[in-house]
Amino acid sequence: MGPIEWFSLALVCFLGASTPGPSLVVIARIASTSGRTQAMIGAWAHAAAIGFYAMLTLVVFASARLMGGPWFWLIGLLGQLWLLYLGVSMLWAWRPGHQHRETLAGPTATRWYHALAIGLFNPKIWIFFTAIFSPFVGQVANPWPLAGLAFAIDGLWYTVVVWFLTRQTVSTFMARVQKPMDLTMGVLFILLAVVALARSFMQMPW
Repeated sequence: MGPIEWFSLALVCFLGASTPGPSLVVIARIASTSGRTQAMIGAWAHAAAIGFYAMLTLVVFASARLMGGPWFWLIGLLGQLWLLYLGVSMLWAWRPGHQHRETLAGPTATRWYHALAIGLFNPKIWIFFTAIFSPFVGQVANPWPLAGLAFAIDGLWYTVVVWFLTRQTVSTFMARVQKPMDLTMGVLFILLAVVALARSFMQMPW
């Protein structure tokens, strides 16, 4: 992987971490009810959950590669198709006349372990990493830095969020930028998926 590929992956991880959603709501509640220390711990606990799913995804890819044959190619293809679906669905959610809603179910979050739970009990994170890693995992000799990159970006992003939340309210700003962030992420997903699918079909194992 060259600098452009690493930057693309870092940008996707950042957009995934910074897009407003349940995790942001949980971190914000911890910051407002339990203070900065608990929220900072919660930020990195959430990042640990993200890193766990990233490593789990890489283990699945590595196992598929060891099995040989078309298995690794097939799993990568499924991830790329899912990446395309994610991009299209994010753009579709903001179509004219459609009301976009983000809700959070569950008890009020007040302590750091709630941030860990919101990360661990969200299986969509594994699907997310299966999608975004599929164009990149075959291009590096040691794929583990990919998981480290996802862990670091998530932890640093929520650290910055906590730092601001303990000084001023940013929920209005985050709600205002949700649409452009979703649209940017959707377009980027689609472009990555198209490039990866084209490469996959040129490297079919049969």
